[in-house]
This record gives sequence, C-alpha cells and structure tokens, in this order.
Amino acid sequence: MDIPAENDLVPERPEWREPTRIDYLRFFVGVPVAVGVFFSLVGTRLTTQMPYFAALVYMVLHMFVVWWMVSGAAFALRHWCRSWRPPVFAIVVMAYVSTLVPAALVYQQLGELFGNWYPVFAANRSDVAPSWSLTYLAHFLRFSIPGLPLYLAGIYGYRALQQIDWLGYPPEPESAAVPAAESKASRSETLPLASKLAGTELPADAIVISVKAEQHYIQIWTDQGKELLRYRFKDVRQALKDCDGDQVHRSWWVNFDHVKGVRKSGRSIELEMSNDITVPVSLANRNTVVNALEEKMQ
Repeated sequence: MDIPAENDLVPERPEWREPTRIDYLRFFVGVPVAVGVFFSLVGTRLTTQMPYFAALVYMVLHMFVVWWMVSGAAFALRHWCRSWRPPVFAIVVMAYVSTLVPAALVYQQLGELFGNWYPVFAANRSDVAPSWSLTYLAHFLRFSIPGLPLYLAGIYGYRALQQIDWLGYPPEPESAAVPAAESKASRSETLPLASKLAGTELPADAIVISVKAEQHYIQIWTDQGKELLRYRFKDVRQALKDCDGDQVHRSWWVNFDHVKGVRKSGRSIELEMSNDITVPVSLANRNTVVNALEEKMQ
C-alpha cells in the first residue's frame, strides 16, 4: 500500500539516533579544536603577542579542558538524576557550575606553564592570585560565564544537525507493560466485531470495515454484509475504541486492517477500503491516519 508523501504534513520530532564513534570524535575532539582555532585566529589580550602556534595550542587546550570537564560532569549528572529526568538545559547548567572550581585550578596551571615559556604572556596575566582564593575565582567567573552559551550552542547545535540527543532521556512508555495473562487473550477481543454494537442483526463475528454517520443512523459495512442502524456515532466510537481503527472524518470510522490503498484528494487524502468503499479523511485527522498506516506497514 503506497501512502502519498505530502510536503505540508505537520513534521514530528525526529527519532534520536545512537551516537557512533565518528560522532564522539566530532563532538569531543572536533568541536573544541574548531572553537580553539577560531579564538586563536581572533586573538585575545593574552595571546596577541605570542607566536600563532603557541596561541593556537593555548586556546585549544583551554577548550579541551572546559569541553571535557563539563561533558563528563553532564553525563554523570544525567545518570545520577535519571529518576528525576531534568531537561538538557538544567543538566548543562548544573554541570557547568560544578566544574568551575576544578577548571579554575587547571586553567591557572596552564597559565603558569605558558608564562614560563613566554615572558610577554606572563606580563599580561591578571590571574596571578592563588587559584583557591576568592579573588582568582571571581576573575575566573568573569571570563568563564560567556562559555556557557557556547557549550549550550554546541549541545543543541549538534543535536539539531545530527539527531543525537546527547544528554536527553528516552521517552517514557505511555503505558505499563501488558501482563502475561492479558497478552495471551484472543485477538478476537480487540477486533471490531459487529457483536460490540447493540441492536445489530449482523452476524456476531462479522468484522466491521467502516461506519458512516447519517443523521440519527449509522451505516455499517462488514465483511459479511452491511446494515443501517439507529445509533449515535459517538457510541460507535466508544464501542470500538479498543479496536485497530479510528475516526478519520467527522462522520466516518474505518478499520485500518481493511485499508487497501490511499490516494490524494486535494490537500487531504482518501482511503480505499477492501469493500470498494472510498472514505474521505479530514485535514485534522490526516497526520494521525498516515502515521497509523505507516506503523502497520513496518
């Protein structure tokens, strides 16, 4: 059964994929290197008088420190908070705050190392206070706060481009697992049988294919005949709510097992049923119907 593609169908959230080794390499090596190269090209007050290669190494090392520290803390927090399931933004902010002090220690060691190599760099340093002091921490915070939006941009940007939800949680199941005893129930209990509709003269085991509301009546088509019955359409929907079918139009209900084809009808679609009935699908129900039929084809 071919389902026509519609460019104006409402897009749904993509399915996140599992990261590969290439994704890990890009995210944990490629991104910090690219950001470090960018800042080395732009230049900072400390690195403008250093050789370019030294400035490049300095900035890339800085990016590695913050990227790896925050990422490690974020993945640990994601694991520890899995029962709470906080949003990605909250995980990143908590991870960033938790790594400020250890990152300050590492950054000062890097500064001392490059200061020993390049006197110009040492002369321009303003982070000469001990790394454990409030003075140095205030200095570090002032220059580190702009890094949070940068890291968030990396997380959300890579997620949007590659469909990898680095720090997100898998969607919770909509309902609990069906008990074993219940799962063994006969499929006939969930089939749209005529016996589910009170007052019908159709055989009890007749499978309902489609139902159409006609004022105070309903027209029922089954695999064993059809019948016009005085019935409210909403009562039909209620009686068949557990069956593999749905309302596709304000006056139509169909059994998805008996849809043999789909065709375009303007902006909407029509269903070709196994009993040669053509059923219109309203614009409001189009996406739901297409998704249901695609699931059955998988």
